[in-house]
Amino acid sequence: ASAVGAANCYLLSRLFFSELVQRKFGERMEKWNNQLQRHRENLLSYVILLRLAPFPPNWFVNMCAPHLNVPLWPEFFIGTLVGVAAPSVVHVQTGMLLENLVEEHSSGVSIFSLKNVAMLLAVAVLATLPVAIRWALARHEAKKVGINVDALDQGEEDEESRSISEA
Repeated sequence: ASAVGAANCYLLSRLFFSELVQRKFGERMEKWNNQLQRHRENLLSYVILLRLAPFPPNWFVNMCAPHLNVPLWPEFFIGTLVGVAAPSVVHVQTGMLLENLVEEHSSGVSIFSLKNVAMLLAVAVLATLPVAIRWALARHEAKKVGINVDALDQGEEDEESRSISEA
């Protein structure tokens, strides 16, 4: 239901509210678009992790994604479906635990059970797995053609530290 609702919001924003979204959220969208550009190759994984994290708010993602060229299918819809499903299961389990707590007046019920935390971590690891595989394959290919990948990694770190210090 969350994925369908988010997709409806995405479509409404794209079809009817383009100017309003640009006017109200233009600056925030620019910042987010910079992040999106760095993750274009791994957009599905990025959307899943975005949905698992509590920021930015889901309504912002739903409204702005169509204006930043995030495809509805499969990246936005599947990423939302997977990224929202895991926390939803935890929320349902939490609700059931709270119901048991009220009914039985028991104590010692933990929302942050090993099972719940492990499930969320497993989804996060699975979402980042394609990114790690692509990174490893790119390094392997670079070594094959004689590119010093350690120097490349150092150059990226230097570039990131320069951009952070400039901000």
